[in-house]
Amino acid sequence: MKVSIFSNYINHHEKPFCDVLYSRLGADFVFIQTQKMEEERISQGWSLDVKEIPYVKCSYEDKELYEECLKIGECSDVVLFGSAPFKFIEKRVRKNKLTFYIAERLFRRGFVRAFYPPSFFKILKRFIVPGRKSNFYMLCASGYTAYDVNRLAAFRGRCYKWAHFTEVREYDIEQLMCKKSGKIEILWAGRFLKLKHPEYAIMLAKKLKEEDYTFHINMIGRGEEEAKLKLLVNEYGLENNVSFLGFIEPEKVRNYMERSDIFLFTSDFREGWGAVLNESMNAGCAVVASHAIGAVPFLLEHEKTGLIYKNGDFQDFYEKVVFLINNEKNRKKMGKNAYLNISKNWTPEIAAIRFLKTLNDVFYSKSMVHFSSGVLSVADCLNNHWFKTEQNDKI
Repeated sequence: MKVSIFSNYINHHEKPFCDVLYSRLGADFVFIQTQKMEEERISQGWSLDVKEIPYVKCSYEDKELYEECLKIGECSDVVLFGSAPFKFIEKRVRKNKLTFYIAERLFRRGFVRAFYPPSFFKILKRFIVPGRKSNFYMLCASGYTAYDVNRLAAFRGRCYKWAHFTEVREYDIEQLMCKKSGKIEILWAGRFLKLKHPEYAIMLAKKLKEEDYTFHINMIGRGEEEAKLKLLVNEYGLENNVSFLGFIEPEKVRNYMERSDIFLFTSDFREGWGAVLNESMNAGCAVVASHAIGAVPFLLEHEKTGLIYKNGDFQDFYEKVVFLINNEKNRKKMGKNAYLNISKNWTPEIAAIRFLKTLNDVFYSKSMVHFSSGVLSVADCLNNHWFKTEQNDKI
């Protein structure tokens, strides 16, 4: 069975899953990279040497290779289709050949934008038409994808949970927890963009200092909001409480996660998935995350594997962080549960094995046998209001 993935580029978030597929399928698996990685991503340490990865083909290298990749899109037994030009599967759509879309949420800035003429025709071609064909399935790389495509009357009854499957490390969980002792270490990591709301970490530091808490916050990343954040730190006198570390290699980010007690994930509804959630949970952090983030409905169980706050509600966010600071037992219990959830349910190996089993079910028996929970279980149609803080106000 020949399986191909089409996406913009391979990176350290996607490679572990692809490596497992290649180990199982060998030459029958290929990853088509359709564009060069942006300089900003390269500066963050995302770049991989694609020439050293045997299953990667770069469609943009020359015309002959581009034509070969078009043929792969048409003739593969199975295609996983992500952020790639629709041209690669146009013929496949017409033939109704087995295809799995991978998509984060579609309408991050509101559903009304779907009806702007340029957007509508793109959505019609890319999602609505394929979404009505029997051999097309949606792998939801966001808790909100199923709701978005359901509003288009597409992929109904054919939406399944998916993820960005980052490397999952094995730890001695007790030893890992021993690294998280002493002064409370809090971590925020990502690009300093408005949609990620890094200012919440600075506002948190200001209020914690006013309440005489002993703590330290590391801020990993760079971006357009950096200058404003540093001005706030100076204005509030937080130089001893907040450190800016800039962009550092993914390997070193993991090291900081391993030593951190609490991980803050503060993005709004424009955050597609959020792979730092997988990574921080794998590192045993007690996570406080916005309910708007795509990964949160799938990975976090409120009060068990972390704490979820209502997006945009700083007081709710603050109270949940303070609860973790004041309750070491709960903090470490959530960190352990987070580690176990990722290592037992959301690894690249589990995803690849389940996907290959699903392929056999669909390809040979013509029916999709889904799993009861986790990867490739049914994705519910969750709207922006699925999380009600008033129902979870007793921690």
